[in-house]
Amino acid sequence: MKSPGYETAEAGELTRAISQLKKARLLRPLTFLFEKHLRSKLFQLQSVECFEGAVDRGGSAAAPRVLFFLTNALPYTQSGYTLRSKALVKSLRAKEVEAFACTRYGYPENIGRFHRGSCFVNDDLEYFVLGSVFVPFSVTRQEDLAVRQLVKLAREKQVNILHTTTPYTNARVVARAAALLEIPWIYEVRGEPESTWASQSSDPEKRRNSEFFELARKAETTAMKAANQVIALSEVSKRDITRRGVPESKIKVVPNALEANQLKTHTDKARARKRLGLGDEFLIGAITSVVDYEGLDIAITAMKEIPDATLIIVGDGVARPGLEDLVDELDLNDQVVFAGRQPVSDIHFWYAALDVFVVPRRDVEVCRKVTPLKPLQAMARGVPVVGSDLPALREITGGLMVEVEPDNPSALARSVDLLRQGELIVDPRELEEWAKNRSWERNAHILEALYVELLSGR
Repeated sequence: MKSPGYETAEAGELTRAISQLKKARLLRPLTFLFEKHLRSKLFQLQSVECFEGAVDRGGSAAAPRVLFFLTNALPYTQSGYTLRSKALVKSLRAKEVEAFACTRYGYPENIGRFHRGSCFVNDDLEYFVLGSVFVPFSVTRQEDLAVRQLVKLAREKQVNILHTTTPYTNARVVARAAALLEIPWIYEVRGEPESTWASQSSDPEKRRNSEFFELARKAETTAMKAANQVIALSEVSKRDITRRGVPESKIKVVPNALEANQLKTHTDKARARKRLGLGDEFLIGAITSVVDYEGLDIAITAMKEIPDATLIIVGDGVARPGLEDLVDELDLNDQVVFAGRQPVSDIHFWYAALDVFVVPRRDVEVCRKVTPLKPLQAMARGVPVVGSDLPALREITGGLMVEVEPDNPSALARSVDLLRQGELIVDPRELEEWAKNRSWERNAHILEALYVELLSGR
């Protein structure tokens, strides 16, 4: 049975958890390790000295040499985050911008994947590894070592800009390293980590009122204000960042996009289904991380009202066991297929095989503000998208998505059925045209100009 201190920490009340763990030491001596971990985590949240005095390198005519400091990377983590990271670095290199990448301290060992050597390679892209044989338990000690190793790598590569992403723990490392190197740094806001954390609970509102949520939100805002430049993934996100007090002139939107090969890869539906061993039934698909806020339970429940059709869920995640139970409960085993995680090289076949792509995201803060990449990939192949009527989804799909009321299985079912019956028409060429204008090559041009401006002081 868990100590009360552990449950309190999971609820985001760190100070109270530390107090409870301290009292439990006599009965459970090893709780002091978790107590120590929480103390260092609380220190990270509360101390802001590392964000003071970002370096202004205005007037430099040097060509950009940028080092990305990333949370995780392919092939060890497959997600929208890692796909975006790879695409940004590769597209910059294609424009002959010197761009390098490294991962956070201790990765990939801290997710149970072990690697030897100073770097690992995916799709011809090197990711430098930061870490040591014996990783210290204290997160503040880990941060100190990460800063030291990041500075060393940056000097070896002669970089003049550091570029990192949310969460604030990355920003702390990069802000400290940039100060030591006397170079500017960029903070790319890829979401609201504190809102994502809150949404992954059975009681999100309780978490939103917790000590951790409040401190994490303040830490994120402090990092945004301290960085030389902030990157947002959408206009929705940009507006939210300005409401936090970050000047609009300091924020550049670099949206999610597609690689050139994704825009050019057109696979016939029949061929794709044959390759994947699928039949000729009406196929509805969701290709996503299987987590609660994606609302996949809404799509599953909708299948009760969509006879003679199959829902395929491609991906994996913590919500899958509960969704499998829901399928059993609703007696939908003949209509819902869990395909699990699939190789990146095969993903375009799964998109091409679909008749409709669904994005039934819940109406929660993280889904209102964070633009997912997956609908864009479906549109690039002319597949109609039916999704929750949320600002971030409307923006990423250019208003071409069939919008339905969030958290409403019947509304989702009606729209899908109207598409199947041909009573609702979506022009695949219009979808493809929208997707063509959202390329990583275009984003690389935006980033290169941003780097040059940052170095020159314009």
